[in-house]
Amino acid sequence: MKSGNSRKTAFRWMATALVLLTCAGMAVLTEPAASAAAGSCSPAGSTGFTAAVVATPGQMITGSVDATGCNLGIYIGPGVTGVTVDNATVSNATDHAILAEETSNVTVENSTISNDGTNPNPKVAGDDAIFFAGVSNSTITGNTVSGDYAGGTRVADDGPLDPAAPNAGPSGQVPSVNDTVSDNKYSSVYGGCSIIVATYNSGPGVQGITVTGNTITGAIAQFGPHGPVIGQIVLAGDGVGAQLQNVSVTDNTVTQSLPTGIVLHANAPGDVISGTNITGNTLSRNNWSKSNGGPEPTAIALEAEAIPGPAAPRITDTTISANKISYEYYGVWLSSSSQVSNVGFGNGTIMQTNSISGAAFPLYTRPATGAGAFLSTGSGAVTTSGAVDNFGSATKLTAPVVGLAAARDSGGYWLAGRDGNVYAFGDAGLRSPVAPTSLPAEHVTPAHPIVGIVPTPDSSGGIGAGTGGLGYWLFSSSGGVFNFGDAPFKGSTGNLRLAAPVVGMAATADGEGYWLVAADGGVFSFGDAAFYGSLGGKKINQPIVAIIPTTDNHGYALVSAAGGVFNFGDSGFAGSLGNQHLAAPIVAARSAAGPGYWMVDANGKVYNFGSATPIPGPAKPLSGPVTGFDISGEYPMNVAG
Repeated sequence: MKSGNSRKTAFRWMATALVLLTCAGMAVLTEPAASAAAGSCSPAGSTGFTAAVVATPGQMITGSVDATGCNLGIYIGPGVTGVTVDNATVSNATDHAILAEETSNVTVENSTISNDGTNPNPKVAGDDAIFFAGVSNSTITGNTVSGDYAGGTRVADDGPLDPAAPNAGPSGQVPSVNDTVSDNKYSSVYGGCSIIVATYNSGPGVQGITVTGNTITGAIAQFGPHGPVIGQIVLAGDGVGAQLQNVSVTDNTVTQSLPTGIVLHANAPGDVISGTNITGNTLSRNNWSKSNGGPEPTAIALEAEAIPGPAAPRITDTTISANKISYEYYGVWLSSSSQVSNVGFGNGTIMQTNSISGAAFPLYTRPATGAGAFLSTGSGAVTTSGAVDNFGSATKLTAPVVGLAAARDSGGYWLAGRDGNVYAFGDAGLRSPVAPTSLPAEHVTPAHPIVGIVPTPDSSGGIGAGTGGLGYWLFSSSGGVFNFGDAPFKGSTGNLRLAAPVVGMAATADGEGYWLVAADGGVFSFGDAAFYGSLGGKKINQPIVAIIPTTDNHGYALVSAAGGVFNFGDSGFAGSLGNQHLAAPIVAARSAAGPGYWMVDANGKVYNFGSATPIPGPAKPLSGPVTGFDISGEYPMNVAG
């Protein structure tokens, strides 16, 4: 059992790791640097550091390099080209084991690096076993990095901004170009990421880097004196206007990384990461701390910080193919469809070109900040309003579209036809099992057509009982319910003789129950959906078109075509349109995250009440009356009008 102080240290480091999205710009908790042992260390150029070995041009360095008392094991300074470190053992440096600055044609190969970063200098924001700053046409290959306390390998530009270089940029910005990091093994590397490719200064700072064949072994919940075992391969833009271009990340193995296995992270205003190839990697059990990327285990994440306007950082032209992903909740996690663009998967979809097993979401796009609406018409045309993207419209329909359901990440949607055909767009098409071609004819007849589609809610993050947002229900005018994916069947009114046709459906928060509502206000409850009352048998001026549940499932409201609202259970009245003259009837409604709701009319105008955020009008004119409606973002999407 750990002592109380040990536990506090572990939790301190966990808290630090959880706040940081990547370790490319990681600030390391440090203590004053130890002084160099007299006579054993030499000045490392103008860095202010000392080194056990200060290299000369063309030098071959081999054998044991004990850097006890020195900041660096080996220092390769500006213009010192052609240095080779081969079959060396470098250990006990207080900071970097090997630091090369503003040089070229350096090779570090077949060496063992351990027990470095033991007492980092507080003037340096990060240490690594091997750090190339402004180094080109060089190779780091076949090395073993184990038991180090400040990170693995970093390749970056050298310039005025460089948190890991002690005296960066004596000649202005110097990029790193055409370097290779290959076939290295990283394990028990604490306090920093295993491989970092980063640029800190404006302009093209890092280009043409190859990261291939490396094995990175993390350790779940394992901590050392300088932090946790982190793992990860990260490509990062960490300075205003920094550019990272044409990096290849291939055939690496990353397991049990504290953050996401492979991360592209554009951090600062104007950052651009472009032309990245992520191919043939094996990724498993990463992001165990849920500290970056998705809020669950994640294999690959493309993250651009939410900086508004023209200064928004961007990630573009990324290829992700032939990767083997297992034991991850998210396969590929995208932070924003507006800032992360041109993500391709080779000659097919993500599931066709990558091997992904056990992931609830092979591809997930974080919803845009704020609310937005998806609107569809009977012709299958889709338009949007507010903070959502349009993923396409349906063509060559076999019957009119009667409903729309957004995927849980708002990165796609399904359209449902009157005949039971379902059309998938964006990442909605990646759910398993795939949408049906059509329902059997005996279930869908002209007298009892499909009238809506409801997605399953993503309950409890996919952990424990409930649904995971990986399916949907279709329902017909007779109250027939048809379940697909992780949508459970809890009953229907298909065998009952109804006084009025069913027009709406809503699921409970865990997906283990649902309500149906008929045009006369009759309510039918199934599974864990409780009955709180109805308008059945009562006179109403306009037919009911939707049912909207409260977030705690202890009530619901019925909405009429005139915009009237009728509350049951703990549903609170937040307003209505019942006393207004509407240009078009209300056709659907949705619950908001708090006490509120939206309604949409046949012309596509969205009305908000209570906690519901205002949503602007459609982005383009509609081709006909609205027949499908859903809301994006963090709001409940488990209802259909």
